[in-house]
Amino acid sequence: MKATGKLSMSHFKNKQGLLIRTYAAEVDKPKGSAILVHGNKSHFRADFTNYNVDFYKDKYGLESVDPNIVIREMHAIYPNVDHKIDFNNDYEFHYSKLDGKNALDITPRFTLNGSIVEYLNGLGYSAYGLDLQSQGMSQGHNGHRNYFKKFDDHVVDVIQFIDIIRRNKFHNVNEEWDPNVLGKNYSLNKCFLMGLSMGGNVVLRAAQIFKTLSDFKSNIVDGIVCFAPMLDIDMHFSGAFNQLALAIAKMIVTFCHHSTFMINEKYEIDTLNSFLRVNDPYYITKTQTHKAIVSLLEATRTLEKNHSKYPVDMPTLVFHCKDDNVCDFKGSKKLVETHLKHINSIKLVELDGKTHCITLPSMNTRIFDDLKKWLASINQ
Repeated sequence: MKATGKLSMSHFKNKQGLLIRTYAAEVDKPKGSAILVHGNKSHFRADFTNYNVDFYKDKYGLESVDPNIVIREMHAIYPNVDHKIDFNNDYEFHYSKLDGKNALDITPRFTLNGSIVEYLNGLGYSAYGLDLQSQGMSQGHNGHRNYFKKFDDHVVDVIQFIDIIRRNKFHNVNEEWDPNVLGKNYSLNKCFLMGLSMGGNVVLRAAQIFKTLSDFKSNIVDGIVCFAPMLDIDMHFSGAFNQLALAIAKMIVTFCHHSTFMINEKYEIDTLNSFLRVNDPYYITKTQTHKAIVSLLEATRTLEKNHSKYPVDMPTLVFHCKDDNVCDFKGSKKLVETHLKHINSIKLVELDGKTHCITLPSMNTRIFDDLKKWLASINQ
């Protein structure tokens, strides 16, 4: 079970015809597969690999932001760094030129050292991930970034990607949406689905709706892991002013999906991680649209209303810091102790502190032991 040390790139075309960038860190003769889903405004490499601090020190120093370097790197993929990207006619051709290459060779910005991907490889699992539509290196509707027509579009994309992995078709760049193949010709290896933050919501929702898309009798995966899942974000909408702003946003969304009018969303650089991300051209630090903000809140409501559709035999592991100020810990506690308490194989691991991105190398050693034991208990 030797890891290749590479992060291979591929892509598929989703249900809406968008090109979705995918990644694979594979091992020889794996015990199984782990599919990782990133959070809002982020991308696979930002949440599950490691930023190369030496690269940052050489290019930026660690005292200030140099937007010129970021912009030049961004232009290698996108013509500009605003919400809207003007894809040219031969975009698909250029997109395909990255297929089969090692993502770590494309830019030295990222490394696997100390990452959860490296850890999973060390346990004998091939790790896979994707950039959700309009984020990272994946295409968005009409070139818009951090924009989706429906939140469940993310969920369907993830289900399609799981299907691709379970049919051993990661390297096939001709994969397109085909509901007729869902659940068919799957490998017997165990497959686990893991999500951080918004990705945690997505993976739980995928388990809820999979059987509405396929007549496959078994579950879509053999287990689900949530890292600080986006289940309760009401803290961001508390108070009369925020409630009024939310009501206005909902009205604006009905006639202008891409509006950012009156949204005051400043990205603060207060930690090393936030500094690394603001210098990452694939990480979205621009103001979110009303559509995105409203959709995230509605996604938490939709998930909560449909917990009865969650498979009763789905092993589920949840990690969350008790003082998380991005996604409220109360959501995870309520999920495990109330909504899914009838599931015997569900566990909540409470962590001290307020760190939200608990998959990052600065934090992930605190989750490794429980993750290792949980995987071993299922994949015996």
